[in-house]
Amino acid sequence: MPEPFILILDDPVVKPDLVRSILRSREELGQTYLVISHDHEFIKAICDRVMLIREGKVISIGDPDEIVRLFNELETPMGAGATDTEGFYGFGE
Repeated sequence: MPEPFILILDDPVVKPDLVRSILRSREELGQTYLVISHDHEFIKAICDRVMLIREGKVISIGDPDEIVRLFNELETPMGAGATDTEGFYGFGE
């Protein structure tokens, strides 16, 4: 069976075995993935590029550290009034 072109993961940090598999896949296969998560540290650890979405609108796309810094400058911190449409979308290759 062919490998998927892109792997989409919605909040995978709740499953540690899956996280280990993601990291191994990235290193061994150079696989591209899209990760949807509110966990800043996880996103920074495994993603090359990050998209910050707030209220359904793309705020910024860039380096994980840059996007987390931008997020921290916004008025509403993640987890304190955040809506389901806010979050980090990380990309890895």
